[in-house]
Amino acid sequence: MKEKLIGLIRLQDCDNKISRLESLKKDCPAKIQKMEDELNSLKSAFHADTDRLESLKKERRTSEQAAQEFDSRKEKSQVKLSNIKSNKEYTAALKEIEDLEREKARVEDGIIELMEEIEKCEKKCLGNKNEIERLQKIFDLDKKRIEQELDTLNNESRVLEKKRGELASVIEKDLLRKYDFLKSRKQGVAIASVI
Repeated sequence: MKEKLIGLIRLQDCDNKISRLESLKKDCPAKIQKMEDELNSLKSAFHADTDRLESLKKERRTSEQAAQEFDSRKEKSQVKLSNIKSNKEYTAALKEIEDLEREKARVEDGIIELMEEIEKCEKKCLGNKNEIERLQKIFDLDKKRIEQELDTLNNESRVLEKKRGELASVIEKDLLRKYDFLKSRKQGVAIASVI
């Protein structure tokens, strides 16, 4: 009887080790997925910042074109100014030129603000790009380490499964059936010490 009990204790010990390995193996893909999600989140933020930078650059080009249009309109008004004969028309033309200069100054102020915003955004994008590259390297190394760990766990698991088969072959069929039944009902524990 004592030999049967010792065989069951060894089998339980082997099953406990297999159970721990299975639990560790389940954690590996979750770790990889978590790291990948974090990296993808950073990449999404980087792409959003890059899109914003392009939008700001486009807005700046549009504003610069508007400033050039104000210059050409001002030149036309000044040419027209030299051909004016009455004071009333001359005053109206001067007011038009002043309005154009005021509008151009407002647009140029906007261009300066855009340039400052573009500079900030470029620095942020560059920092994010470097951070993503750094995290990508860390991710690749960690993923490789976790995959190696998973391979090691799989190898250990195969060895333990083989050992379990050897241990189970020595135990009587009825006793093994009862052991497996209890193990399935009691969350993997069929034999426990009584103190």
